[in-house]
Amino acid sequence: MDTKSAFSTNTVAEVK
Repeated sequence: MDTKSAFSTNTVAEVK
């Protein structure tokens, strides 16, 4: 679950 959380945050940050 930790990896998924980090991935989600990274994707959102990149899109922004």
